[in-house]
Amino acid sequence: MLEVLSLLIPRLVEADQLGKIALTLKTVDRGIPFTILAFFPEHKMKDFRSPTVEEMVRAYEAVKSIGLTNIRLGNVGAIALR
Repeated sequence: MLEVLSLLIPRLVEADQLGKIALTLKTVDRGIPFTILAFFPEHKMKDFRSPTVEEMVRAYEAVKSIGLTNIRLGNVGAIALR
C-alpha cells in the first residue's frame, strides 16, 4: 500500500506546495493516505521554525480542497503554539 508523508516547513514547504503534491496524487487515486507532518528544527535546519496551528490547518484545507479523501495531520507535538 502506498502512503505519502510530507513535511510542512514554513518558508520552504508550505500549503501551496502540499496542494501541488495532492494534485499529483489525486490523478492516481484520491484515497491515497496523505499525512502532513509538522517540521521541527534540528541539526542543520535549526534556522527554520515549526509551523503554527494555523499553518497546519491551512495546509490541511489546501490538500482537502484538491479532493484527497484520506488526509491527516501528524507529529502535532512539534507544532509551535503561538
